[in-house]
Amino acid sequence: MTQTVARLLAESLEAHDVDQIYCVPGESYVGLTSALIERNSIRVVVCRHEAGAGYMAVADGRLRDRAGVAVVSAWAGTVECDGLAAFGLSRRDTGRDASGAGGA
Repeated sequence: MTQTVARLLAESLEAHDVDQIYCVPGESYVGLTSALIERNSIRVVVCRHEAGAGYMAVADGRLRDRAGVAVVSAWAGTVECDGLAAFGLSRRDTGRDASGAGGA
């Protein structure tokens, strides 16, 4: 089997103990989606909207005390998820929500 960037990325995700990702499949990363499905070791959760995928990944990370992973398209997906990673990290680091109040 030919080694591709998509396969290398799938292997890297596995090596970092990622067991599920959230995404809105698109043609910009169809190779990665195919590689993940071929390997069948990472659950691919198909979402309806990029922001939803981002929020699910943040919630997954918080609930399981690990990195939550969202895969989004280059332009629209990045805009839709803007700030979610920072929000997830800030809550994790400080235990406070976006308003500064104490969190769970």
